[in-house]
Amino acid sequence: MLFSVTGASAAGKSTVLAHLEHVAWGVPIRLVEFDSVGVPAGADTAWRHGAVERWVADALQHEKRGVHTVLCGQVWSRWRDLEAGDPAWKAEIIDTDAMSPREVALAVEAWIRQGLAPA
Repeated sequence: MLFSVTGASAAGKSTVLAHLEHVAWGVPIRLVEFDSVGVPAGADTAWRHGAVERWVADALQHEKRGVHTVLCGQVWSRWRDLEAGDPAWKAEIIDTDAMSPREVALAVEAWIRQGLAPA
């Protein structure tokens, strides 16, 4: 399964990843940052769309081996206005405004655990 954790620049995604690296998941999970592949100077929308496709393909290959992927990256403009419950995208929105970094990390961890739970 692919979990995408998005947020504005400096919103705390890397802090969440640092927490998630120490979680005992009980299943194989890889934690990656979208930009870890390297972002070229002048990267445009076409580059970003291609990078998204590569990350999804990569996650699908890992999923075939039973490894889940948590991908952290910035909010893409076409997703920015989606609301929880929107049929166009299954999204869980965590309002982090009044939360400490630890509370945000625990909320993301709980969201991932919920997604991994058997139906």
